[in-house]
Amino acid sequence: MSESKGKPRKGGKVAQAAKLDKREVRRQTAQRRVGLGEEDFAQYSHVDAEVKTRKDDSSESSRGEPEESQDEEDGIAEEDVKSSWKPSTSSTSAREATIDKEEDEEIKDIKRGIRAQLLSWAKDPGMPLEEQKRMVRQLLAQWHPDKNRHIGPTATRIFQFIQEEVERIVSQLEAESDLVAKKAMEAQERKAQRFAERSAKTSALEAARKEKREKRGEEPEPKKVQEAAETEAEPQEWSLVIGHGPATTSFLRPWPRSHFTITSSHLPDRGHEILIFGGEAYDGRELTFYSDLYRLDMGSVDTDTPLPWEKLYSAVPTIPGPEARSAHQAFCWEGFLYVFGGEWSSRDQKRYRQFRDLWRFDARAMPGTRWEHLEAAGAVPEQRSGHRMATAGSYGVLFGGFTEDKKRRPTYLDDFYALHLPSHTWRLLPTSSDRRARPVSRSGGLLFAAATSVFIYGGSRPTRKGGDSLQVLEDLWRARLGSDGGALWEQLTAEGEGPGRRSGLCHCPLLPDEPLRRLVFGGVADHRVASSSSDGTKRAAEVAVFHQDIFLLDCTGTPRWTRLWPRPGTQPVAAPQAAVLPEDLLMRGGGADAQCLALAVHQGAKAKSGEAARQAPRGRMAAGCMVAQGSFWVFGGSCESGPKQEVTLDDLWRIPLTRKDKDVVECGDQWECVLPLSDRATIWFESSDSEDEDWEEPGRPHPDGTLVEVKNPGGGVLSKKQQKEEAKRARMEIKRERQAEKCEEKTTKKELKKERQRQQAKQQ
Repeated sequence: MSESKGKPRKGGKVAQAAKLDKREVRRQTAQRRVGLGEEDFAQYSHVDAEVKTRKDDSSESSRGEPEESQDEEDGIAEEDVKSSWKPSTSSTSAREATIDKEEDEEIKDIKRGIRAQLLSWAKDPGMPLEEQKRMVRQLLAQWHPDKNRHIGPTATRIFQFIQEEVERIVSQLEAESDLVAKKAMEAQERKAQRFAERSAKTSALEAARKEKREKRGEEPEPKKVQEAAETEAEPQEWSLVIGHGPATTSFLRPWPRSHFTITSSHLPDRGHEILIFGGEAYDGRELTFYSDLYRLDMGSVDTDTPLPWEKLYSAVPTIPGPEARSAHQAFCWEGFLYVFGGEWSSRDQKRYRQFRDLWRFDARAMPGTRWEHLEAAGAVPEQRSGHRMATAGSYGVLFGGFTEDKKRRPTYLDDFYALHLPSHTWRLLPTSSDRRARPVSRSGGLLFAAATSVFIYGGSRPTRKGGDSLQVLEDLWRARLGSDGGALWEQLTAEGEGPGRRSGLCHCPLLPDEPLRRLVFGGVADHRVASSSSDGTKRAAEVAVFHQDIFLLDCTGTPRWTRLWPRPGTQPVAAPQAAVLPEDLLMRGGGADAQCLALAVHQGAKAKSGEAARQAPRGRMAAGCMVAQGSFWVFGGSCESGPKQEVTLDDLWRIPLTRKDKDVVECGDQWECVLPLSDRATIWFESSDSEDEDWEEPGRPHPDGTLVEVKNPGGGVLSKKQQKEEAKRARMEIKRERQAEKCEEKTTKKELKKERQRQQAKQQ
């Protein structure tokens, strides 16, 4: 009887210990499900200690129970023993409440660990997005109620908690990203507002000075009139530099640029529109790349009113679109603008990138329409710039270009690709293995196509592998696209007078339905000549001659070149040879305008060169041209105005075209400047940072590179002292602008840092 009395008491303690063991097993299972390590699971250590303490207490109480307790219970009836082990209602409810509390604390600990794990995944910069999604899916699968039916309600609660927590974290990250984008846009708006206020103030001051002079009836002194006449008679052609800077005009227009793309949309339900995208500009110190897209309706162009430029896109962090780039390619097909490849460099040119992405934009869209990034299939070409593309039926063909490795070593390419535009699939077109039976690798040049024929003219390539000097080509090739997907090349010989060895040519079709008749404009030819100074010292100088002539290349039959402007007998048709170039130009080096130089040499009158410069566009390279409204148009580009002084242009010129019959095309005699050069920061920065206080000569680059051309806002001619003061004032103004921009950037960074700290504090 005593033995039977003692068993229930002992069995109850064993059940209690087993219950504690089950809780410990559940905690260990939860630890494995969360996926935390030993350090991350340190928060559960106090629970483990509590479990061990309870187990020790139960074992000691069972071992240390005196034998007299059993003897004292021998006289108790069995019914009394059974009734004494029946728990009361109050004790049962208290025990259940304790268990529920322990279960809640346990779930809270699990949730706390899951939250920490999700945050660590979300804030890990080295974990890709796809890997984060995979880990979250794996965590949800571990806690799915169907796989944890033994703890169904608990698993359901944890599963729902994970879903809610993921949504909360994603919303929080999106809010932070929106905040950063908002701060950046506000900074841009403030910068634009400063520029606009400064422009308005300058215009108001100039207007006030002009009105004041008119009221006083002031006239320049005779000495100043004489100096002005001398300045007009001998213009400083080689010191004119037009850079790029903040807009000071009242109407929207593209910034000066070169190596951009200009494309005609040719939409049937709209007028003749052109699209300008990308490009670059250099001011001697910084290289700027553009990502903006402009549209211009050529039917609305009027010289008496501002041009109706329409800005369709500009890169914004939160809006998808191609990054800033130049030396890319663009073409229109079925109302869409396609862009492929190109290059980008940081302003200090220490970082460099090339692209192989393909983008599409609806040319019929309104401003604010987004670009579409096309995931092309097939043999996608490697990243490159300087390549050339055209449309042939439903294909876009690509040839050449160059790619650079991490050490900026270029590799020129001769591969030939076709892009099937409806399916966005690339294919490498096989060509002959004999290098003499196909065009050599090159960058630049001209590429145009029609139906199954593709033509390539010119371009440049290194004279030797790894060399810096380039060989300019003037060969003409034709590829016939076969039905088997291959290309058969053949070299052609063109008749007539062509541009010769030049680089940086631009071209366009004579008419949309005549793609094999191309108008070719401009380009640059380098002349390296040796000269001797007065003391007998021999020197070598490289002179870059920039052209502005127009040629017609007709490939409908036998290829033939025809010069359209300037016509023989009206003006000098070409720049003089290097042997007769002016001595001062040879000694100085740099660039020269072909038309001005030809007039100066043939007619011996410098005044004529300045007059010619006003009657025709400056010679240039990497410009854009098109035919619209019965005229030939030229926009932008770059040239050199002196030794190592590169000018980036944004003027627009046109010259009328006339057709006497189907095959004969002629140009007018006079150019018309539709859009003159802008007033944007006519500055060229020299490489030297030294300060020369004795510099007084106007129109010459200052050693610190802040001034190129001094203008008198009050009219008349400034004295040398006034010109020096004006130059210093301009330099200080630019310095203040740069300091203000730097302060604004620092303030923005501080605000973003404080905002991140506040968000982190809220989370904690």
